[in-house]
Amino acid sequence: MNKVTSQVIDLLDMIGVINFRLARHDCGVAISDNIVNQISHRVELYVWSCLSLHNYDPRNSLHHQ
Repeated sequence: MNKVTSQVIDLLDMIGVINFRLARHDCGVAISDNIVNQISHRVELYVWSCLSLHNYDPRNSLHHQ
């Protein structure tokens, strides 16, 4: 995950994004937490999204396509 975190931060730097808002969900939780740990001074808002608003149906999941 640290490599992906570094790549995301490098991309933000390359495209000139200084401050940003970050939302995390599902698989992105570890990466988002690492980003906040490394460059928290650049994160204006950090939103945690863990709540499922619907019943899980594997027929509608991209993981099962």
